[in-house]
Amino acid sequence: MNIILEPYPWIAEGTQNETKWNPDNISTFFSNWKVNVLKPLIDDIANPYNVDALNIGSNFVNIEPEEKNWCDTIDYVRTYYKGLVTYRTNRWDTASFDPKSITDYKNKLNNKLFSKLDFISIAAYFELTNNDTNTVENLVSAIECSQAEPNKGQVRNQNIKREIKNFYDKWNKPIFFGELGFPKTNGASIHPWDSGKNKIVNNSEQARCFEAYKIEFENEPWVLGFSVFAIGSQEGEKSYYPSEESTSVIRSWYSKEQ
Repeated sequence: MNIILEPYPWIAEGTQNETKWNPDNISTFFSNWKVNVLKPLIDDIANPYNVDALNIGSNFVNIEPEEKNWCDTIDYVRTYYKGLVTYRTNRWDTASFDPKSITDYKNKLNNKLFSKLDFISIAAYFELTNNDTNTVENLVSAIECSQAEPNKGQVRNQNIKREIKNFYDKWNKPIFFGELGFPKTNGASIHPWDSGKNKIVNNSEQARCFEAYKIEFENEPWVLGFSVFAIGSQEGEKSYYPSEESTSVIRSWYSKEQ
C-alpha cells in the first residue's frame, strides 16, 4: 500500500472552502503553512512512518498563482522530506465562447510550481453534461468535448482530456487524479462537486461516470491513477461514497485479471 499525506485546511471553523479562500496576508500564510503545518507533518508523520508522498496543498484557487511562494515552499519541503512531492490543483472550466476562461487555463498550465513536483494531482470535478442520466458512451464523449451548458444555448465544448494531458506534455510530470468522485444521484455529471443539486438517488449514474473515466484514462501511460473522493459523517449523508455498482467499476480499474 502506498500512502499520500496531505494537510486539510480548516478555515474559519470549517465555514469556508479552500477553493474560495483568499488570505489577507500572503506572506504570513506561506510562513505559517511551511513552518506550522508542513514541517510538523514531515517531522511527526511523513518521515517516521516512511510516507510515500506528501501533498503540499490542495485546491487553493486564489493562492495558486503565487508561483514564487509555492516554488520556495516545495524547496523548503524537500530540505526535510525525501519522498515524492505533489500539489493538487482544482478543476478548471474552459469554454469556446469565453476567451477569459482560455487565458485563465493557460496561466494555470504555465505556473512553474508544477515544474517542481514529482507528479501533478488534479481534483477532477469537471462538468461533463447537462443530463440527469447518461450512457457510458455519452460520458466518454463528454470528457473529450464537454456538453455542459453554463448558459442556456452555450455549450462549453471543453476538451477535458486534452487539457489534462497538456500538463504532462508541458512539464513531463505524470498525472494523478487526487480527487475523483461523483454523487450517487441523478445529475452526477452536471456538477460533480455538489451533491446538493439533486436528491434523487441513482447508484448506476455514479458508476457510469467512473466507467467513463476508466475507459478514457486507464490505458494512458501518463496517468498514475486516482484517489476516490468519499466524505461524510457516520450518521450523515454519504452521497459521495461509491455505490455497489461504482465499487465494481473501481475494483476493475487496473485489475491484473484484465
